[in-house]
Amino acid sequence: MGLVVALRALRERLVTVVTTLRSDINAGNTRDCQAAVEEVGESLLRVYHIQRESFLPSAKAMITTIVAVILALLLVTKLGGLVESLITLAFLSFFLLTCCGC
Repeated sequence: MGLVVALRALRERLVTVVTTLRSDINAGNTRDCQAAVEEVGESLLRVYHIQRESFLPSAKAMITTIVAVILALLLVTKLGGLVESLITLAFLSFFLLTCCGC
């Protein structure tokens, strides 16, 4: 969502560059376009930073913790005999660890 907002702001600043360039050319003695170009540089840096930002490590840590808690609870849950419990735990461990990519 932040990238969309940053791209909209960048578009508005680019439009401002074009309009101020036209007004500078028509006026002949103003430098409004220079300030508009400097603002575009700021917007481009902001877009670049948002694209490179990664929020996945915290989500992966949370998913890994939840899977570990589920598996720990399964270890102490009585599901029948020993063999049935081990088969259930092995199947769910494989399923949960494969799905969350741990």
